[in-house]
Amino acid sequence: MAAYRYGGGIGFRATEKWHKDNCTVLTSEGKTRIDADGSNAKWCIVEGESDTEKGRSGILFLSHPSNRMHPEPMRVWPLDANGGRGDMFFGFTPIRHVDWKLNKNTDYTLKYRMIIFDGKIDSETAEQYWNAFAKLPQIKMKMNQ
Repeated sequence: MAAYRYGGGIGFRATEKWHKDNCTVLTSEGKTRIDADGSNAKWCIVEGESDTEKGRSGILFLSHPSNRMHPEPMRVWPLDANGGRGDMFFGFTPIRHVDWKLNKNTDYTLKYRMIIFDGKIDSETAEQYWNAFAKLPQIKMKMNQ
């Protein structure tokens, strides 16, 4: 069933300590754990309770614009996953809605960056990280004559 495809991309199954009551998801499109599954995004913040000084930790997942199906479809486990505990799984899944046939002797590249953090980050900070990853700086040289 296509709704449950996991192939390709990058996936993350969080610590067993993270469940529906103490972890969150926020995507570049403003989706949360409730409505992110099956939607597309260029970045996603996955964070939850931790034993750090700040009490929370997480990962900002960034998808590169050159990736197949960017902004990429995601797989996010529902709040009732694993018998109602709501364990956390996140993945960018470029085959979620469209098959991808891999051909013999062909190279395929997907680019991701993960920003690991303690505390929390907001959508503005996430967008800054994504812009730094996705948009190479332009260099212009002026020759003096």
